[in-house]
Amino acid sequence: MSRLTSQQLSRLLAVINVDTSVNFPIPYMTVEERDALRRLVDTGREWDAWLEVRRRGNLALAASTERALEQGRAMLKTQQAERRARELHDMQIAQERASEQRASELQTAKLEDICAGKTGPVGAPKKRKGDKWTDKEMRTLQKESIQPGATQQKLAEEYGVSRQAIGAILQRAAVKFRTAKPATQWPPSNAKKLRRN
Repeated sequence: MSRLTSQQLSRLLAVINVDTSVNFPIPYMTVEERDALRRLVDTGREWDAWLEVRRRGNLALAASTERALEQGRAMLKTQQAERRARELHDMQIAQERASEQRASELQTAKLEDICAGKTGPVGAPKKRKGDKWTDKEMRTLQKESIQPGATQQKLAEEYGVSRQAIGAILQRAAVKFRTAKPATQWPPSNAKKLRRN
C-alpha cells in the first residue's frame, strides 16, 4: 500500500468534510458515503478512501462530459433544422421571383405580338425541330392558315419553324382531320336508268 502525500490527504479531508474553499471539483456523495470514507481514514486505509474519491471524481467528470456532448448534439440538430428552414424559405422566395419574372416576360411578349399585328393567337408557342404537335395545335394551325392574308411563311415565322415544316404539318392535319364522305349505296338507286342507256 502506498501512502498518501500531504496534498492528497488534504484533498481527501476536504472531500469528506465538504470544504468548498478548495480549488478542485468535489464529487457529489451522500452523507452515508462520506461517513464510510471517514471510517476508512480513521482505520488507516487512507489510500482506499483516496481511490474511491478519484473513482467518483472520474465518474462525475465522465457524466458531465456526456451531458456536454448531449447538449452539443441537441444544439447541432437545432442549427441544422434552422439552416434547412432558411434554405426552404430562400427556395420559395426564388421560385416566387422566377414566376413573377416569367409572368412579366409573357405579358411583354403578348404586348409585342399585339403591336406587331400578328393574326394568330397571341404568344403562339415556339416550336423546335422534332417537337411533337398536339391535335389541338394542329387544328389551331389549320384554322390560322385559312385566315385572309395568312401564308405559310408568316405562320413559320410566328411558330419559329421553317416554311417547309408548316407545309408538312398542314398536310398531316388535312389527312388527319378530313371529314369522311358518306359511303356510296350499292347498288345505286338509279341503276335501272343506267342499264337502259
